[in-house]
Amino acid sequence: MKKKFVLVYCDFFSIHVFRDNWGRKWCHLVAIDAIYFRDPSTQYSMKCIKRELIKAYTGFYSRGQSRDSSFPIATGNWGCGAFNGDRQLKGMNFFMLFL
Repeated sequence: MKKKFVLVYCDFFSIHVFRDNWGRKWCHLVAIDAIYFRDPSTQYSMKCIKRELIKAYTGFYSRGQSRDSSFPIATGNWGCGAFNGDRQLKGMNFFMLFL
């Protein structure tokens, strides 16, 4: 049984924190690979963009489609930095994915 707690900041922003019966935060651990782009311009091809969208959708898909079964997602700069990914492109991919 999940218990729901709400954290409220500045009266207009709230975060719903789900906890299990032991009081632990309810979370999912998802491991998704990242492609190393030797030539960073290749990540803008539709083939790479589609691969990233399908990969992220598959990794973050929640089997229950209700608000009670959804969970927050934090990715950091997944695929950027050492992998030469473009942060703005990844951000737009996630924005499209979660619309």
